[in-house]
Amino acid sequence: MESIWEKFVIPNIPATINTVENNKLVSRRTSLEDVRKEVQEAFGGTVKSMVWREYERDPTMKGLRVAVHKPEKIPRTIDILGLTRTVRSSHSTPRPPPQCDRCGRSHQTKNCNYALRCKTCRGSHRLSEHQESTATESNKTTNEQSTPSRAQAGQPPLE
Repeated sequence: MESIWEKFVIPNIPATINTVENNKLVSRRTSLEDVRKEVQEAFGGTVKSMVWREYERDPTMKGLRVAVHKPEKIPRTIDILGLTRTVRSSHSTPRPPPQCDRCGRSHQTKNCNYALRCKTCRGSHRLSEHQESTATESNKTTNEQSTPSRAQAGQPPLE
């Protein structure tokens, strides 16, 4: 049985709203029930989960993570609490493998079978044995060998 789940993030929703209760103006935290109807109308389908995402840098706003089963439409924007907000698709991307401390390639150090390389120049020596002048000279030699002169390229010398 195949089920189609789509996950979305709706950022920057006010953390508090002002409402009138018993003829008094009351400020209270925004609840999921305050936004559920608008989210349901915007996506169609079945809203399976809604979770708040708090922002450390701005406590006056928060984000909303939404999981919808078989959405009928995927809006670019949504009107929530009288404000138009963008809708972003939430795809979890796996982290890249770490850089090996031994050889500098992308894998875990404990699984490394490659030769030890210097972190600075990727030479075949340890970092503690690295000498700046040696690395600079070897780079110059490599660059000179890989870049043909104008004469080798069949061009006249510059005057």
